Amino acid sequence: MACQKCILCRSNYGLFGTKGAMETGKIDICKRTVFATVFATVFATVFATVFATVFATVFAVVLAATVALVISVAVISVVAALQLKQQQKPAAAILVISS
Repeated sequence: MACQKCILCRSNYGLFGTKGAMETGKIDICKRTVFATVFATVFATVFATVFATVFATVFAVVLAATVALVISVAVISVVAALQLKQQQKPAAAILVISS
């Protein structure tokens, strides 16, 4: 059968000036629609993969930096508390006997 108008692209002429509706049995598939579907699928897959990778990397780096900061603050606090405790020890009493 002859190429008929595609309902979606409203034209017999699709991409690259070729006929836009390819009849497969009783179903007309518009080349523009096929191209758009393939492009959207590929773009969505690539975008999702890149976004997930970048997001996971950034999240991991931020999480690691936060944990490292918390640990370092805790260690510094403990060290400072120990040093302060050592400085507050009572000095040895000096007994002065005067004659």
